Amino acid sequence: MVGNLDLTATFMDLAAGPDSIPTIVDGKSIVSYLIPSLQRDSEPTPRTQFLIEFMAVGTYYNDHSTCWDDANHSTEKRCGGPMPRGPDPNNPLPENCVENTSCVGCGNCYFVDSTFSNNWRMLRTLDPETGEDTSFVEYDPTWKWNVTNPQGGGLQHYEFYNNSADPYQMVNAYDTLSDDQLEKYHSALAEYYACGGTDEKASNCN
Repeated sequence: MVGNLDLTATFMDLAAGPDSIPTIVDGKSIVSYLIPSLQRDSEPTPRTQFLIEFMAVGTYYNDHSTCWDDANHSTEKRCGGPMPRGPDPNNPLPENCVENTSCVGCGNCYFVDSTFSNNWRMLRTLDPETGEDTSFVEYDPTWKWNVTNPQGGGLQHYEFYNNSADPYQMVNAYDTLSDDQLEKYHSALAEYYACGGTDEKASNCN
């Protein structure tokens, strides 16, 4: 797994070699993956987990672009149809549909950049040794992540997906996790989220 945080280290490596990368830089060079002929004294340790996060700022709603449509619709729409505004494709909602902010998942309108319901951080796990391919997500509109127990309780909403069995993430399997599993995923996510920015912590972020 690689991400955009690896670009700085990769460009520095290409320009001046691996010794040019400061230890405070989050991410790692992926030159050895891109150009196998470039030998390195030590290869980067492949990641098995990665942090992905999104902070909504409420600047636009989800009707600003088109989206992929499945095979149940016309060929013309499959390569990009309008964004849905609600859960029922046969019941179009008005453009001025107002988001329900009294609870999560009880409204009829979808807003991608909702500051109420779309602030999240995710631990993406892809481990070739164990075969695990999962996504664990926590939501918090305050972006403070103040939890009430070791399992990460007290936040707004949670999601968990087994991407091997559910590649399109259609079934939220969070409720199937044991307390031990919840603690494992939450602690790993919290640690990954907190690292970065200093020599002491940067090495844990890569």
